[in-house]
Amino acid sequence: MKLYTSLIIASMKMYYRNKHAIIWSLFFPLVVMLIFGLFNFEKYNPPKIGIDNRGNSESSKILMESILDVKAKKILEVVFGSDTQLYEKLEKGELHAFLVIPEDFGHEGVTTEIKTFYDKNRPEEKTAIEAVLSKSLAEVFNETINIPTEYTIESRFKISEQIISTSGQGFKGFLVPGVVAMAIMQTGLFSVTFTLIRFKVQGVLRRLNATPIGASHFIIGQLITRVIVVLIQTYILIFVGIFALGVTIGSKNPFAWLEIAIVSLIGGAFFLSIGLAISGWAKTEDTAAPITNLISMPMMFLSGVFFPLSVMPSWVVNIAKFLPLTFLADSLRAIAVGGATITDLGYQMLGLFIWLLIGLTLAVKLFKWE
Repeated sequence: MKLYTSLIIASMKMYYRNKHAIIWSLFFPLVVMLIFGLFNFEKYNPPKIGIDNRGNSESSKILMESILDVKAKKILEVVFGSDTQLYEKLEKGELHAFLVIPEDFGHEGVTTEIKTFYDKNRPEEKTAIEAVLSKSLAEVFNETINIPTEYTIESRFKISEQIISTSGQGFKGFLVPGVVAMAIMQTGLFSVTFTLIRFKVQGVLRRLNATPIGASHFIIGQLITRVIVVLIQTYILIFVGIFALGVTIGSKNPFAWLEIAIVSLIGGAFFLSIGLAISGWAKTEDTAAPITNLISMPMMFLSGVFFPLSVMPSWVVNIAKFLPLTFLADSLRAIAVGGATITDLGYQMLGLFIWLLIGLTLAVKLFKWE
């Protein structure tokens, strides 16, 4: 144990003296997260609202036609359901708002109350939805016949609002866990690969085999060091996301921080094993560089790190959803901002463990001491 402690301390010092490793494993993800988060490079997605329509009057039909006309122009996305179903979707961040149209909507002599429920974290969408609802109610008022002249739109329709705290946090909540996953990949692939190849070329591993320490103990110390680095960078990036971007982490899961560490370690172990396999197969750093880039670059842009998979063509999604970085990013996102627990992520965790098994197998088969 004392041997490993000494090796880990020595490896940590070596790692943090390597400016390139720090830049690619920590500062690069940090800068990317701040640029995308602070400047909010988010493509426009129409606000998504739910409607529980309990009315069957002519007025409710006009209101629905008006809202669906707005939907046809791709200004809104509309789904229908009961208030219970829609409330659950709103809490999960799947909706931005929902409306409850009462049974007495449009009845003469009755002031109708339309209940609206909004996502606290999406004020921009709230403004847009309010504008659409006001326009639609005005159309109902103007098209309904036999309205006494003393009536105004305010006397016929009353809108009550309720603001709900949800697990959805918009683009920033989507971005931060994705960048954390990307940083884990960068550390696993780049730091281990080039460090071990350099030691092989310089004959360090061969010389270590002739000492009491042994090359195997040295490599285990290197891997444990990278695992510690993965945890440190994960929490640094998350804290920056909290304090600089206002993201809330683990609001509905008291064990979120622990489960984030567990998922990060599993993801880190996979990418470390791939880095170990590359360092065993490649003879020089020049040979390893294109391989690591060939693995990391497609996953960086196809695994839902910066943008959801839904914006990609369906044939790309069918491939991207099985990538290891996709499983890692989705798991971190679900736990950190989605309120899920590891036990809720059976599919994602199974995918990560399968990739980990593949990575360890490749590492055992391909790694060479010299």
